[in-house]
Amino acid sequence: MDLDTTTTAKNPKEAILILPGFGLRFFGNADQEAYFSNRGYDVFIPKYVARKSLGKSLENLSAFIEENKLHEYAKLHVFSYIIGSWVLNEYIRKNPDNNIHTVLYDRSPLQERAPYTIINDIPLASWLAFGPITWELAKTPYTPIDNSEQIEIGILIESKATKVIRKHKETALEPGEIRWDISSLNQPCDDFFYHRLDHDQMYSRFDVIGEEIFCFIRTGNFSDTARREPFTWDYYQPSDE
Repeated sequence: MDLDTTTTAKNPKEAILILPGFGLRFFGNADQEAYFSNRGYDVFIPKYVARKSLGKSLENLSAFIEENKLHEYAKLHVFSYIIGSWVLNEYIRKNPDNNIHTVLYDRSPLQERAPYTIINDIPLASWLAFGPITWELAKTPYTPIDNSEQIEIGILIESKATKVIRKHKETALEPGEIRWDISSLNQPCDDFFYHRLDHDQMYSRFDVIGEEIFCFIRTGNFSDTARREPFTWDYYQPSDE
């Protein structure tokens, strides 16, 4: 579904579109709504992930954007969790004349191995919980979008393993070495930073990452104090947060 987004903005306000991942099923979006609301932006959090496929998820996202007239805002800022990034990038490729001003990607060298890990180690549980989309995601490489002048791109890099990855570490490492350099994420960007959270904590610990998100939305960069070098700790040691 390609949308006509070439018209002049009809809404002078700006909006934030949050694209949760599989964690929405377990953690909900109450913490996201509480943190991002009442900051001068309209906030939208769709339930777009479809059990069937990434393609169906894209259809759901496109329909949500159209139904809520998100393409009419002066600026649209997107904060995207992992599976959301796969879907969002395809949306942008299909709708190049959009009003997206900022994309903030939640990326994780560890958690992005989760689909591969669970379809190999716990396939039945994976199928029951998420459906065939897990298999598709495990086999679909990340395809970047261009770092154009139109969209400012920031990347938040998780630096701890979740319980699932720790428990299934051996399988998670089967595809090869975990790399922590920014180039390994295959997404050109304007800025990035490493933070101390694992993927599960990304649904609630906005006291850690929230101000950096808004700093990027306002300025196109993270703060001067944001960490731009990988941690040197044990990534598999549970977070003490």
